[in-house]
Amino acid sequence: MKLNILVLIYVIPQLSLADCLVKVGVEDFFPQSYLHSSGHWQGMNIELAEALLDTINCTPDYTTIPRKRALHLMMNGEIDMLLNVSITEERKQGMYFIGPQQNEAIVLGIDEDSKFSISSIDDLTHLGGLISIQRGAHYGDEFSLKLENEPDFSHYFVTVNGNKDKIKLLNLGRTIGFLEEYYQLRHAIAIHPEYKNVKIHPFVIHTNLVYFAFSKKSIKPDVYLSLKIGFEKAKESGSFLKIINKYNRVDVPIEGEPTGDFK
Repeated sequence: MKLNILVLIYVIPQLSLADCLVKVGVEDFFPQSYLHSSGHWQGMNIELAEALLDTINCTPDYTTIPRKRALHLMMNGEIDMLLNVSITEERKQGMYFIGPQQNEAIVLGIDEDSKFSISSIDDLTHLGGLISIQRGAHYGDEFSLKLENEPDFSHYFVTVNGNKDKIKLLNLGRTIGFLEEYYQLRHAIAIHPEYKNVKIHPFVIHTNLVYFAFSKKSIKPDVYLSLKIGFEKAKESGSFLKIINKYNRVDVPIEGEPTGDFK
């Protein structure tokens, strides 16, 4: 396998920066991706993307765009790359997937005084209030099917545009919680004052591997193959694991903490 990769590295010409400018769709999703006061995008996803693109001398061109809109543009080839994307049958029609990038866990953020007992997704409808979810986010196939096909289930969820809406509704008492990616929420609780009264419920809603995604309409097959080779090189060198471990230092105790280590 290693020999084949080395052979392909020499067969496929490495692209120059001038030849390879990759349009990457991003959004404010601390600590995965955020716009620094310097005007530069930073965060775990940003560093992972740049580690991958750097293996073939490509450079990212970041554009801020909501996830749902970004997925649509990817299918049309109007942007080239997205980060932290779950694989679905529909997305496979128009996207290449390279990875996995990391393991993602969806959990429930609640008020620190709440004492909810949850052992299944159905229990989310028995907590006595609404739960906010983000438009365009994927919370697992089981959750999606229930949300689309079971009115008695979907009645308990309110769709919002982003994290600011989620925490605002919880702090105002209009919702009893919100679904969020574990590491994003862990960092928010540790750093942002508006999350000071939030805790993570130990029940994991959904966990799955997420990937670097590339548009089949805008990324040429030879570039895709070079990126696959580059991914294996970066993984073998430990570049990805070093970045992920750097962002996993914040310590917010949680019972049954899901793994976020690169595998």
